[in-house]
Amino acid sequence: MVYGLGDTTGGGVALIATAIPCVPFLIGVVEFLFGVPIRQTSDKWDALQGWQRGVLGSFIALLFFVVAAGLFIVAGYTGLI
Repeated sequence: MVYGLGDTTGGGVALIATAIPCVPFLIGVVEFLFGVPIRQTSDKWDALQGWQRGVLGSFIALLFFVVAAGLFIVAGYTGLI
């Protein structure tokens, strides 16, 4: 057992290890969508006031969940899942 991690054969550790290869892909998606390098997007995000980041971040999360739910509904109707 590793101190503080418990069983490292699955759970959160496995999820993080699986997600790490997706990071470059997601950075590429952000750069493609906004048309600017990720560093410039990060600087613009950091320049926003706290409440602006909260509102925009909440909107982005809500949009993600609506799109994900829509994809699951479509997949269900088409018999993919």
